[in-house]
Amino acid sequence: QALNPQSSTLNPDLRKLRFSVPWQVVFLVGALSALSEAFSPLAPPLPRSAAVVLRAPALRSGLRSLRADYEPNTDTEAALKFKVRPGPIRGTLRTTQGKLRKQLLETHPPTLDKNSSTHSVALQDPFSHKPYLSNWHCLGFAQRFDWTKPTELNIGDIPLVVWKNGTDVLVAPNVCKHLGSTLHEGAIDEEGCLVCPYHGLKHGREHAIGKTMMHQGKLYWTPDTTLHATPPSIPNINAKGFVHSFLEFDMDASLEDCAMNTMDVNHPGWVHHGTIGFGNRGGPTDVIHRELSDRSVSLQFKYNANRVVSATKGKGRSTKNFHFYELPCFTWSVVTFGQDRLLYIGADFLPLSRHKTRWFVTVVHNYYTNPIQKKAVEMAARLILSQDQQQMGRQSKYDDMRKLVSSKHHLPFEEAVDWIRNKIGHYYLYPVAADLAPYMGEH
Repeated sequence: QALNPQSSTLNPDLRKLRFSVPWQVVFLVGALSALSEAFSPLAPPLPRSAAVVLRAPALRSGLRSLRADYEPNTDTEAALKFKVRPGPIRGTLRTTQGKLRKQLLETHPPTLDKNSSTHSVALQDPFSHKPYLSNWHCLGFAQRFDWTKPTELNIGDIPLVVWKNGTDVLVAPNVCKHLGSTLHEGAIDEEGCLVCPYHGLKHGREHAIGKTMMHQGKLYWTPDTTLHATPPSIPNINAKGFVHSFLEFDMDASLEDCAMNTMDVNHPGWVHHGTIGFGNRGGPTDVIHRELSDRSVSLQFKYNANRVVSATKGKGRSTKNFHFYELPCFTWSVVTFGQDRLLYIGADFLPLSRHKTRWFVTVVHNYYTNPIQKKAVEMAARLILSQDQQQMGRQSKYDDMRKLVSSKHHLPFEEAVDWIRNKIGHYYLYPVAADLAPYMGEH
């Protein structure tokens, strides 16, 4: 479970990871695990992208407890770190890695540590089987809202209005509870209520739905007040020596197409090929695909950028790459070149219509950090994203025909793309007004 960044207290569910059992039970489990190991293959090892270790101290004559210790990382998020210590139950732990991974790596992005060969794991609430709306939804960059007036936006076919009531940000349906006028052209009165422009009816906290949170420079909203997880995080955004920029793009493609595009390692050689692109038609090498949990997947690979782009990166053309996607609508990647130059690209996806998706993109890097150089990196990112934008506009909008024709041919290294294609329907359905009904209460 997530540690609230604003609090030093552990979520009660996290404390449940600390438990004690009689030593007889431990040895019984060990025996059963040994039999299981003899007749079935080991669970796949935990990826290096998850620093997951287990401490199993021996107490007196037997092993009495398994303990999970937490350490907050530099981003004040909860990170569970485990280490397999030498001892009698080491083999048992190896056979249970699959279950541990499913339990501990649910709904988290790993965060990279350039000084370590491992990544820490920020744990979040396991809300895998809740509806799409029960996730956190990025509504925009906080600095771009004008809080002197309400803001109109939508998630799919759900019209929303956002305004500030004192220190709180409220979100409500953009429909008056009287005769159905839109509210975004109304005024905010001295009490913080949103006043309908039709008859002056006030809409206050009682009209708002769900809760909001400012996180890493973005405003997030969920209609599910029972959701305890924090929104997903981009690594190192506030770390020493790093700077960041915010970019916003509207892509003429469905959220599903955008998701698959982010994990497609074959398109750069075509979409991003040329003088202002980084693409190399030779493709990636040393590609490793991992399913981290039921809703997250990663790719790591090496890539040789073209000569023009590599000249701006320095220290050789070859880069190390790590891509991460968390269903339904969050992704980040990191490119490492040289020994210590890191470039992160993170994105939250917001469906505006069935075939239009807004990308909220964060660019984080620890090189070219003075204002002029930072602007140059931002411009380069805009050029690259504009190439994605052009390709997303080419995606066919004839859904029925695509079902008949598409996905009949596969290219190398498309395991992550196939994983998203097969999984995303479990976590994302295009949102319509009726989806909001369970969260509206007396509304």
